[in-house]
Formats: sequence, C-alpha cells, structure tokens
Amino acid sequence: YGLLIDYNFTKNYTFSSGVSFNSMGGKLSYIDSATVTGNTKAEGTLNRSYRINYVEIPTLLKLKTSQMGYFTYFAQLGVRHNFKVSSFADDEFTYDITNSSNTLTTEDVDMKDYTSFYRLSFNFGFGAEYAISQTFSAFAFIGYDNGLTNALSGTNSITGENESAFLKQFGLTVGFLF
Repeated sequence: YGLLIDYNFTKNYTFSSGVSFNSMGGKLSYIDSATVTGNTKAEGTLNRSYRINYVEIPTLLKLKTSQMGYFTYFAQLGVRHNFKVSSFADDEFTYDITNSSNTLTTEDVDMKDYTSFYRLSFNFGFGAEYAISQTFSAFAFIGYDNGLTNALSGTNSITGENESAFLKQFGLTVGFLF
C-alpha cells in the first residue's frame, strides 16, 4: 500500500513515483551449523523463511494509449528503490547428534544484521485505467519485479561464503488515480 504520483509530461507519457510499503520474503534451505543443547555445536540443515519489510520509492515511465471508450491501456517500466524497515525469519534447524535426529525451531528471529538495507529492482508490466469521471479513475497493473541487488548480507558459518538471494516477484496492483 502507498501513495503513487503520476506526472504527465506529454499526453501519452507519464513519470510515475511515490512512496509505498512493500513486504517480501522467501524460503531458503542450506547446510549450516548452530549451537544446540549446552555448548554443543552441530551441523545440519537450516530451513529459513524470510519476511523483509521495505519502504519503496519507484521511478517509472508509463507509456499510455489514447483513451478508448472509458479505458486507457499502458505499459510501465523502471526501477524501484527499496529501503529496509525490518526483517525477520522463522528457522527450523535439523541436525544429528549420536545418531538421533533433532529439530530446533525458532520464530521471529531478528534478521537486521543479515539482510541488506538497500534493494534495487527492475520493474515492468501492463495495465489499464478505467475513467470513472473526468479526473478520477481506477487502475489495475500486472507486473514483474526483478531484484538487481542481493537481499542478504550474512555469511554461512561453515563455508564462509556470503549468502545470496535476489528477490523476484509477480504482482497485481490496484488503486485509484485522482
């Protein structure tokens, strides 16, 4: 959700920007190590579900058709700048100690030190506006958001390699233009 501003610099070309709140996430599964009962360190499989909340500022170009009846169709492309507000994860760590499989589960783990503050993505898609009155319309947009920067900033405790995830999504945006 958010506020979108369109600036028409010609009849069929619009600069689109604004500010919105965006929540993204995903699931990763990888081999890692953790301290379990007491000071025992164990290797196992970490299944992690991320939830990252961003404040987003899009900079988009909208290419519109002339109005046909009540409809105007458009294609939109540009970049989205995302600034992290918060990030959390739910973890399920499965490990073996003395031939016995164990699972350690934690929820709402604060991931602020393991996720990147800034995310840049390329966005494109298609949509339509429906004119309700001379200055008021409803719109719908189907788009693809392709992450260009790594959303993670942590390091795997076993391999020492930087963790990597490029968030991508298909989305449906609906709203009103005043």
